[in-house]
Amino acid sequence: MKIILFLIFSLSLTVGCFCQNLGMKQDSTNIYYHALREVISKRNNQTVYVEYDYVLNSFFDKLPFSCSVKLLSQKDMIDMTKRNKSIVVYKLFPMSFDGEYFRVGIVPFGVKSKKNHLFYENGGSWHIRYIFNCSNNQLQFKETKFFGI
Repeated sequence: MKIILFLIFSLSLTVGCFCQNLGMKQDSTNIYYHALREVISKRNNQTVYVEYDYVLNSFFDKLPFSCSVKLLSQKDMIDMTKRNKSIVVYKLFPMSFDGEYFRVGIVPFGVKSKKNHLFYENGGSWHIRYIFNCSNNQLQFKETKFFGI
């Protein structure tokens, strides 16, 4: 009985650790919010679709953008592509470090569906680069670059 209680307690702690938001701020100072805002800043009066990611962007619907931003689950994308045949969905990738810059990757995928399966077409990606400012211990925006086909 003690072993079963120990296993249940251990499992509940493990699940709780995986559900944390990694201490990221969920406000306008968030690095992923800033990166997406840089990429879509010139899309006034357009709706931008972003693939939902629990860790990276689950709070975006609460923040202001220069255009309408809608978070889409995979089911939402399948439903939309049945009506529209193809949509552009932005996907955010976790920050990486390339030796000189911290970088957030954003890919505008063309998404289609067939028999309830999604197919992603990649035409390039945005790299939003940051440098670490030692004087104020913060990441500082450096540049936005598009790498396309």
